[in-house]
Amino acid sequence: MMNNMKNFTLAEPETAEQKQLATSHGVLFLKSDTGEDWYECQKSFRPETVKLMYDKDGIIRSITAKPNTEGHYDVSGFFPENMSVAEIKSLPEGADINGLWLFDGEKITLREYSEEELQQQAANKKKELIKQSSLQIETLNDAADLGMASEEEKRLLARWKTYRVLLNRIDSEAAPDIDWPQPPQ
Repeated sequence: MMNNMKNFTLAEPETAEQKQLATSHGVLFLKSDTGEDWYECQKSFRPETVKLMYDKDGIIRSITAKPNTEGHYDVSGFFPENMSVAEIKSLPEGADINGLWLFDGEKITLREYSEEELQQQAANKKKELIKQSSLQIETLNDAADLGMASEEEKRLLARWKTYRVLLNRIDSEAAPDIDWPQPPQ
């Protein structure tokens, strides 16, 4: 059976040795939801398995994807505060810690975003694109206001303003079915 230790949280040191380490060296201690000490349970992980750390939503946040110089996948680099740690035989192709991969307790799958998450991503993208277009418009507006804009800059200013208007009209709640306008070239 592969290890899957869940929901580590900060814990008060209990033994005299733990109290000494906490006082002298600032060592922090974690316990799983079943009361297992993080430092002790590290010993139960097999050296040949890949370790992963995931959050309460199952999103993979860290992976020991490469073995150390001894050929072991070392779990001791994790400090899984408010996280869980599991071991698996291997990773699927492309699995990483970019927030797109989930662990359900048995297998790793590519994450599918909820409607709300897709809408939030669209709103963030819209905001960023409007910000970028506004920077372009400000510079071109300065040249136009001072009578220094070339004919090409005047045309470009109009295209950037059109682009920004089109961005403002985007309904983020239509995500993921949004036809994003292309910025002026």
